[in-house]
Parts: sequence; structure tokens; C-alpha cells
Amino acid sequence: MGVITKAFDGTIWDGRAHVAFRHLEGVFAWELKLSDMWSGSLPVNVQLESTAGALDAVLGVGFSAQRIEVESMRLELSKLNPFLRTKRVKLDGELFAKGLALDLESQTVERLVGRFSWDGGAISYPAGREIHDRIMPAFSGAIRTESDGTIYLGIRDQDASFDTMRGSWQVGGDALWEVTRRVLDIAQEPWSANSSETDVVFKIKKPLSRQLGAG
Repeated sequence: MGVITKAFDGTIWDGRAHVAFRHLEGVFAWELKLSDMWSGSLPVNVQLESTAGALDAVLGVGFSAQRIEVESMRLELSKLNPFLRTKRVKLDGELFAKGLALDLESQTVERLVGRFSWDGGAISYPAGREIHDRIMPAFSGAIRTESDGTIYLGIRDQDASFDTMRGSWQVGGDALWEVTRRVLDIAQEPWSANSSETDVVFKIKKPLSRQLGAG
């Protein structure tokens, strides 16, 4: 994956590693909680402090089931710009996540929940042959798993009363992503005046297996 390990410290049960990936560097730390093995899984506390942000999570590793809980995450989006240069995209601001939880059963995504937010900032993106520069407001989002197993993602800006971007991922593997006109209004991009801010202006639906590693 291109990750380089520069140094190790500690043991296999409780240790740290100095890692690097291209222009990013950080310290990855782990601690195995052997005292909590009674639950049927091996919990591992992991922390990452890097030049792009920080992550604090717990991994629960069992024979057939796994659980990943992200207690907190902070990501400085400008640090991703070198990876986005070929796409002519630039990002700014910080992305925060809290209470994210992913449950896997036999390497199949069974449940995903959590909340996240972006504090807004300057962005650049291609529009035809031009590059548009915009200042965007703060956005927040939530992921939840419905009673039928569908995973729903909703994102809205700080002044919206509805999800301005939304997606769903069904158990059968159909994934749907929709963007409303309000997002274009915020970005000052033109659209038909005979529409409302809740109208969907972009939609994509593709099969996406919930089995990890599946094509």
C-alpha cells in the first residue's frame, strides 16, 4: 500500500511505529486488551497522530465478526491536496468524526453508524476547462443503518432543514447517491429557475457489494 515503517518501539501487545506514506508521517500506537477477551473478540486500542490529523479507535477482532469503533477522528483536508492534484481539486478545513462504528460478519458489512462534520473553507474544482474557487459553509452528516439493513448517509449544510446530499447502500448491493440543487446554489453554480432547492440534480446508482474484497 506504499506505507513505510521507519521505526518500532514496544512489544506486539503494546507498541508504537513511526510510519510514512508519501508526504505524510505519523506515529501509530496499539494496545491489546487481553483482559477483555471474555467478550469473544480481541479488543485492540489504536491511536494515530500524524501530520494530517489524529485518530482514536478500538478494533474488536473475533473468529468471524469484527467491529471497528472510531471514538474520534480529525483530518486536515489540505494535507490531501497532493493526492488530488491530478483531479484538479483542492480542499480546505477540517473533517471531524465521532462515534463511528462498523460491524462486519464474515467480511460483510452488516452495520455502519456515526456522525461527522466539516467546518467549511475554500475549495477548488474543475468546471469544464475552468477551475472554480468557492468558499463553502460548514456541513454535517450522519450515517445510520435502517431496520431492513440499508445503510443511509445524509449530509446537509449548517442552514439546511433537509439532507442536501444523501446516499443509501442496500443489503443486496445497490448503492444510490443523490445531490440536490441547494448544493449548486451554495456553490453559485447555475441551474434552471423552474426548480426548487430540494430537487435532485445529480443521481448515480451502481451495484456495490457489501462483501469486502468482492468485485
